[in-house]
Amino acid sequence: GTVKVLPARWWFRSQALHCVDSIESRVLHVLEGAEVTTYAQLLIDVPLWTHRADLAANIPGYVALFEAFAKRTLRVRQMETEFAGTINASNEIALPADFVAFKSLWIDGEEGSPLKPQSLDAVVARDRTSGSPLFYAVKNGAVRFDGSGDVVGVYYADIPSLQTAGSNWLSVL
Repeated sequence: GTVKVLPARWWFRSQALHCVDSIESRVLHVLEGAEVTTYAQLLIDVPLWTHRADLAANIPGYVALFEAFAKRTLRVRQMETEFAGTINASNEIALPADFVAFKSLWIDGEEGSPLKPQSLDAVVARDRTSGSPLFYAVKNGAVRFDGSGDVVGVYYADIPSLQTAGSNWLSVL
């Protein structure tokens, strides 16, 4: 038979995934049964659990990396927040400071007909200033619509940083 040789990138990817799985299982084992509810407690407990006091100075960086990963990938019920606004003359509504992404948007009173996300170019090309919108696009701190009216929905809010907030819903799960 023939032996199929995979490119080196496949080998490196499989090794990286194995490494991540290994680290994840070690961290879960260490955290099993632990009660960490604040950032300060986390900074104290991790070196004790891992028996690696030499890494204590790096823990804030590790926490920041995890938080960045969680913010990019998590879309869970704890992040869901109600959204409501009236579309202005520029066909826009300002986004909340903690906005990550929309789960769903609809015209107030028409919950069964969700608005559809589109590219900004597609929404601008429709260039309607009246009538109910059908589409929306997120752009630079605002959401742009192809019509007017009152919009309601649900968005995913940013996870508060442990370093600045001290604790968040992730630390008390």
